[in-house]
Amino acid sequence: MSPPPPPTQHVKLLFSEQLSKLQCKQHQDTELLEEIRSFSKQRAAIEKEYAQVRTHALFRSTAGQFTGTFY
Repeated sequence: MSPPPPPTQHVKLLFSEQLSKLQCKQHQDTELLEEIRSFSKQRAAIEKEYAQVRTHALFRSTAGQFTGTFY
């Protein structure tokens, strides 16, 4: 059997493992934030288009109401 590694080697190994886990988590968090950003942009574009369609429909439906004679 090989002797156990010196304490500094063990600490370096633990540090390396923790750093690797943190980097992985940071990468996952960054991807999640990017997906949220992309979703928000798509949602804003859809809401803008919807508002434009509704506004156009509102003006079209009320246009005939104001063509009467004023007293």
